[in-house]
Amino acid sequence: MNSKLLKEIIKAKDGSQSVLADAMGISLSRLNAKINETKAEFTQSEIVLVK
Repeated sequence: MNSKLLKEIIKAKDGSQSVLADAMGISLSRLNAKINETKAEFTQSEIVLVK
């Protein structure tokens, strides 16, 4: 996933990774791992939540 694009989408919606993490039901650290592609990937259902 394009992390730069994802960060732009987050800013456009509410500007908070914390809010997105809560909406996805994951911790902020887990969301950051997925954004930075470090030992974690987004599932299809999580991608749908972001869009």
